[in-house]
Amino acid sequence: MHGFLRDSSGALATFDVSGASNGTYPNSINTAGAITGFYQVSYEYHGFVRDSGGTITTFDVPGASYGTYPHSINTAGAITGSYFDASGSGAHGFLRDSSGALATFDVSGASNGTYPNSINTAGAITGFYFDASGAHGFLRDSSGAFTTFDPSGSQNTYPNSINTAGAITGSYQVANVLHGFLRDSSGAFTTFDPSGSQNTYP
Repeated sequence: MHGFLRDSSGALATFDVSGASNGTYPNSINTAGAITGFYQVSYEYHGFVRDSGGTITTFDVPGASYGTYPHSINTAGAITGSYFDASGSGAHGFLRDSSGALATFDVSGASNGTYPNSINTAGAITGFYFDASGAHGFLRDSSGAFTTFDPSGSQNTYPNSINTAGAITGSYQVANVLHGFLRDSSGAFTTFDPSGSQNTYP
C-alpha cells in the first residue's frame, strides 16, 4: 500500500514514508494540504504527517506499544486518532497539536476503548467509545470537556466526522441495521437512510 495526493487540477503524486516496509495509509488532509495517517514497519504501526511541501514527520504516542493510528488533521495542523498500549483495555485517544505536543485521553466509563475519528477547526473531536453495553458517541470540546450521546433507540453509535459548525455525522445500529444520523451543534438529531438502503454509512 502506498500514499497518494490528487491536487485540485487532478494531478497525482504518490509517496511512501521512509522505512515503511509494509505500507503507507493516509487518512486525512487539511486546508493547507498537510496529510496525516499511519505507516507499517513489520507488524508495528506508526503515525506520520506530510506537510504541503512533501516533508514527512513521523511520531508515536509515548507508551504506544501496539500502534499509533492518526485519523484526522484540522486546519491548524492538530491531529487526533487512537493508540494501543500494553494495558489490554482497548484503544485510547490522542491529540497532537501543531507543535508536536501530545496529549492522551479516554472517555469516562470507557471500559473497552476510546476511538476518535475527526477534529474540526475549533479543536473539537468526535468519535466513539465502548462500555459494557456497546458503542456510544462522544464530543470532546477544545477545553477537554466531554459530552456523550446516542440517537434514540441506538444500540451502537459510530460518529465519523465533525464540521466547523460542530455538526456531527455517522451511523447508529438498531438490531442488525445501520442508519445515518446528523447531530447539530445544539445536540438535536436527524436520522436518515437513502431510499432502499439496507445499511447507511455517513
